[in-house]
Amino acid sequence: MAESNVPSPELLRKLLRYDASTGRFYWRERPVEMFSNAQACDSWNRRWAGKETFTTNMQGYKTGTLFGKGYLAHRVIWAMHYGKWPEIEVDHRNCIRNCNLINNLRHTARLGNNQNSTLRKDNTQGFKGVGIHKGKFRARIRFNGKSIHVGYFPSAEDAHAAYCQAAQKYHGEFARTQ
Repeated sequence: MAESNVPSPELLRKLLRYDASTGRFYWRERPVEMFSNAQACDSWNRRWAGKETFTTNMQGYKTGTLFGKGYLAHRVIWAMHYGKWPEIEVDHRNCIRNCNLINNLRHTARLGNNQNSTLRKDNTQGFKGVGIHKGKFRARIRFNGKSIHVGYFPSAEDAHAAYCQAAQKYHGEFARTQ
């Protein structure tokens, strides 16, 4: 969904400098017209201009505040780069939440973002899509809100290989096997 009451991409470009080689933001020097007086402008620019704007939050995303409202850096980058705020989610291709290089970001629905998830922390087999059921290794995958049984296998490695094939079939470009 599109953001409401957000700064325009043009305003973002006036406020922030995006370093495409690192994926980081820095405050730009602001003109006096943005402040109530020249002293406030000078004070702000001395303190903030040139400094990195966004910090990493507890979930691993880069976040920051603009005009008293919090924003995720990857959504701001999308707006600045493409000239409009993303209408749906922005996915990190490599699953590194604070890696905000523009070529690592893609526009997707929640489904694509979920398909590009990493191995769950509570996974006991060490392979995505693999579990044990009645003493056998079971491969299964989720697609369109349903769990699809891929099969039973003699080893976790065989089950994972079957999961990987199913991930390519069902998840396509969003398939993540680790």
